[in-house]
Amino acid sequence: MRKDYNLKLDAVTIVNLLIACSELASLELSKQFHADSLKSGLFRYQPVQNSLVAAYGKCGYVELGRRVFDEMFSRDMVSWNAMISSYGINGKGEAALALFHDMEKCGEVSDSVTYLNVLTACSHSGLVDDGLIIFERMVKEKKIDPRGEHCGCVVDMLARAGRLADAKKLVSSMSEEVSPNVWKALLAGSHLHSDVKLVEAAAEKVFQMDSNDSGHVVLLSNAYALVGKFGEVETLRSNLGKMGLVKNTGFSFVDSMPCDMG
Repeated sequence: MRKDYNLKLDAVTIVNLLIACSELASLELSKQFHADSLKSGLFRYQPVQNSLVAAYGKCGYVELGRRVFDEMFSRDMVSWNAMISSYGINGKGEAALALFHDMEKCGEVSDSVTYLNVLTACSHSGLVDDGLIIFERMVKEKKIDPRGEHCGCVVDMLARAGRLADAKKLVSSMSEEVSPNVWKALLAGSHLHSDVKLVEAAAEKVFQMDSNDSGHVVLLSNAYALVGKFGEVETLRSNLGKMGLVKNTGFSFVDSMPCDMG
């Protein structure tokens, strides 16, 4: 676009490029477009700054995102949500909570996305009591109807902490149809704490809703192995192939680059 058509960057172009950088978790490219936004005078536009905060968070360099956040002349709800989300996905739950409280002190009205980001941060950082207080405030004080994503976060948070009975109770109390992700959260937590019966129940629900996902079969197999049920392990792994399912190989897609901005 710049070479062949001699077109200048605008704010929309920068935002879309930074979204692409976020998906690629490419720190180097994010920094390049950050520099372009400064050179072109586009950095002052709020959507560009919001996108930079999100991009740096996705790349794992939340401090760079916070520097952009602090330099903003004004902030909207997207700004606060992007920064809270960045803290949450990088395991900085206490920082996410602190920023959430700062946002409230500034008079900003939290929306459902804000609460989802805060709950995710609490879940990833093991802040169970704080997360439950936030969830209760969201429902009772703010009158925000919890969606499946909110409940899924709370289930994940409780299950990770070993409070499987509470997690199961929450799943049972959900009025709308429970999504596969909620059952997967319960499945992962029960596997983590070696509750084979709950692993079996959750795995069956996941399979009914998402039969193409091999993850639940692998977790169930691992749970059987932990308690010495190797016959069941062999049967499950055999069925995995018969169903045409393949265990996906894990990989990291974060571009590790120096974070010194000079």
